[in-house]
Amino acid sequence: MPESGIHPQLPARVAALLLWLSGQEADEENAAILDPGIDRQYTYEKDYLPNPGRSFFALERRHARIALEDRQQAVHSRLQRTRELWLDPTFQPPPSFVEELRSAAADFDVAKLHRQVGRTAEELFFEELQPALARCAPDVLAALQRRKMESFASCPPESRYWSAVHANESFILAGPAEASAAQLLRLSAHENDDNNAIATSELIKIELQSLGDAQSQFDKLIAADLKFIPADFVEVMRNPSSADVDALIARYGAASAKQRRDLVVLLSFHPSGFSDSAWSWLVNSIGQPDDELDGVLFRMLTLADAARFGRYLAAEAWGWSPSSNIWVNHYGTGALIRAELALPFDQLGPRLAPWRLLEAARLRGADPTEVRLAAEIFGHVLTANKIEEPDPGSTLTVDRTERRFTPFFISVRPRPSPEERDNPAPSMRAALDADAQIKAHERAIETATARIDEARKSGASLYLTNVEAVDMDPVIQHASDIIDHWLEGSRDISTDFRRRVRLAETAFLALCEALLIQEPTRGAALWRALRMTVTTRYIGPAGIDELLHIVFRVPRFCARRRASGRAYKPAVLSFGSDSLQCRPGSVVQWQGCLDR
Repeated sequence: MPESGIHPQLPARVAALLLWLSGQEADEENAAILDPGIDRQYTYEKDYLPNPGRSFFALERRHARIALEDRQQAVHSRLQRTRELWLDPTFQPPPSFVEELRSAAADFDVAKLHRQVGRTAEELFFEELQPALARCAPDVLAALQRRKMESFASCPPESRYWSAVHANESFILAGPAEASAAQLLRLSAHENDDNNAIATSELIKIELQSLGDAQSQFDKLIAADLKFIPADFVEVMRNPSSADVDALIARYGAASAKQRRDLVVLLSFHPSGFSDSAWSWLVNSIGQPDDELDGVLFRMLTLADAARFGRYLAAEAWGWSPSSNIWVNHYGTGALIRAELALPFDQLGPRLAPWRLLEAARLRGADPTEVRLAAEIFGHVLTANKIEEPDPGSTLTVDRTERRFTPFFISVRPRPSPEERDNPAPSMRAALDADAQIKAHERAIETATARIDEARKSGASLYLTNVEAVDMDPVIQHASDIIDHWLEGSRDISTDFRRRVRLAETAFLALCEALLIQEPTRGAALWRALRMTVTTRYIGPAGIDELLHIVFRVPRFCARRRASGRAYKPAVLSFGSDSLQCRPGSVVQWQGCLDR
């Protein structure tokens, strides 16, 4: 007998729930027999089956036709009800509903899309309409998207920004008519704030797409006098020929400083095919007051012809400097490495940016003497005692998959204030205040940029630069004793080791990966230490943390090492309470959870 105050059917309800947990068909049948349904206010039989199209229960695929043919429901309601089915290529909607979709698209008022902050009912309907049209009427969807872009011509100036930020969602469909409409909207306002600069750059991409030659694209962009030129313009800019470059330099080489700057930036998108006269003009542009333009020029000339640019730098006795632009140091070093392969390393090394020293030693043949010298110079920078650990003031994330602009793409996210961490109410208010969020991000970016530059100039030259694992390979073989000094304090995570890591996180990540290949036990110990000390988030493919990718990459390197004939012993890498079984050429086998 149940206790007083306990429903007499509660044991049967508990038994039914436990039987359902097993996932066994026989148990589910017994659960259905036992279940008294005492806590069910809604049932499948009563609240779904009589009208599947209008029930709040999830729609079953077998009832999709019933839902879509219910004309008493609005089209957008039926689209929402069947949302999950439209991405299934085997799903066949009823022909009658397809005709309704085509009519709805033909009657859609595109002038009500993206004209103000927030999402209107029309925009929500448009979002539901697109996947359904793409599935069963792509021609209608294409026509609808073109009408939307053509409506830019009638968009009021006050709505320019909101239309522009969505302008390229159907970029592939843009043609001359859409480009003309985009130009009318772009020229309808000329305010010089950041929002309008963004709007201008988004709209002009559509115009560039319709232009048939590189010179016309350059002319349009330079005439537009953009506040800034986004890097993604490279996707729409045509590759100029050598003759195009010469003509553009003749046209703008003596123009205003802003036009010359824009020309250099645009030429840097496709750095190749420079004639002698163009090369001379570009080289002579180095050293102007704009330090950032020097970085663009160094990158462009190195990518165009590293050896040739390196010879120019050698003749100028160029060497890296902590106070120079990061691109100047990075690409200038790369050019010098290519041009000075015969120069003794003791003369070349001090002129190279520290984060490329080990790379230089490897590219020159990994001579043991040169590797040790490179490791000694690198180590002096790595273990510098007088440099404090930098604080960027924000949470930094580095995307290591972006290779167009090295060393890194860095994103900045403001840290919550102590008040926001302790009390959710301020966090909620901050999340709802869009203007405050934008200002907070701008302050965070300015602060982080200033502190990163300050740290590098003060001697933290390895901070947020890139070092590859392959460059650590020769160091482990020829200068293992020097690595011991780098790893001092890693076992107990000493204050000095933590400072060292945070001043040169990528160097330690590269060392960890190389050690996992050559000395797995040592590498695993460093891996554990880095999990506790690295503060910047380094992201690899698929948005996964690089510390996890490092471990998964090891078998690939093991297979390559085996192919080269080097001995490699199967090992079990111990990660605290977890372990990783790693054999040459094998699939990584997990024992426990690594990310614990």
